[in-house]
Amino acid sequence: KVVEINSVSLAGRDAGNYAIGAVPSATASILASPLGAKAIAADKVYDGTTVATVSIVLSGIIGEDEVIASASGTFADKNIGSDKMVSITDFMITGSDATNYSEGAISNTTASITAAFLVATAKATDKIYDGTSKAEISVSLAGIVDGDVVNGTASGTFSDRNVGVGKSVSVGPVVLSGTDAANYQVEESGVTMADITPASLAVTAIANAKFFGGEDPPLNFEASGFVGDDTLTSSVSGNLARQPGEEIGVYEILIGN
Repeated sequence: KVVEINSVSLAGRDAGNYAIGAVPSATASILASPLGAKAIAADKVYDGTTVATVSIVLSGIIGEDEVIASASGTFADKNIGSDKMVSITDFMITGSDATNYSEGAISNTTASITAAFLVATAKATDKIYDGTSKAEISVSLAGIVDGDVVNGTASGTFSDRNVGVGKSVSVGPVVLSGTDAANYQVEESGVTMADITPASLAVTAIANAKFFGGEDPPLNFEASGFVGDDTLTSSVSGNLARQPGEEIGVYEILIGN
């Protein structure tokens, strides 16, 4: 760069014996001032990518010079973890005074990826009475990153084992499984409802007979289809009946009460 010489003066004991002739211009260089740079990567919630958000802190900027730094950051992998390595690339400086500075070296940094939250919706399946309070639960998950494999399961318990409509079903903790399950956490699913409908019993009347004019004999029956520890005594009450009439003949046995 050209350096203009503005004024030259002489000094010293013998300065008066000399006169200054023409002073030519000179040249010199202005070198870029080195900057210090530190990368800071932000922690993030799992999003299925390795992209890291990076900010750059510069030191060595003179006065009010305008120098802005930017860079790209990449996590070592997409999965959750603490203090994961973040590689810094594409470091550059811009701004009206950027050409007066040199970037220098910048080091990699670390940051954490925390688990993403899933919203679980549990649905209990209606069932036929089976003598237990166990409920079958299906779980749907919202918030899974496209392409990730995550499944949810949970256990369920009816308020009691008996037949009823819109019965309360308590849902146990949702358990996640699948290739990417470790990158998620799920909220508890709470309570849902479902129906228990009656089971069918096969009741067979036992044929009997009486003499004309005699008393009717006991009308007995057999039943099958009980579940669990249910029995004829615990589950069936009342008596059979028969078609009315006292003439000699065959009469149908009815269900009675």
